[in-house]
Amino acid sequence: MKQVKQYLGRRSVVFALIWAATYFAALLLLKYGAMPKPLSLAVALIPIVTFTIFIYNYIKGIAAMDEVRQRIHFEAAVIGFSLTLLLTMVLFLLSMCDITNFDWFGYPEMIVYCMLFYYIGFFISKKKYAA
Repeated sequence: MKQVKQYLGRRSVVFALIWAATYFAALLLLKYGAMPKPLSLAVALIPIVTFTIFIYNYIKGIAAMDEVRQRIHFEAAVIGFSLTLLLTMVLFLLSMCDITNFDWFGYPEMIVYCMLFYYIGFFISKKKYAA
């Protein structure tokens, strides 16, 4: 059983790296490359597919964990989701005041902040259950 958990964990990491690579490649291509609409749509869909595969494997890996580790990941997701809602609300309200800087807080950067918030929640929750 331990080998299965390690396999699922490694597999999740591999798919996370594939998703990150396709996301940043698509981001660069769409931002700096001049492409026809059908090709740009295909480029935009590739990270969606790789992210779906990553999430499927990630959830499968969490399902194979014991209850404490599952709870840590669940709390990390709740903290990350809450911080993402807070950031979205702040950005929306600032945009209503015309005080936004999309170089720092655009849609592409929002993905990075969401991942950062998840890991903040993960470390908070892990510290809580380690004691």
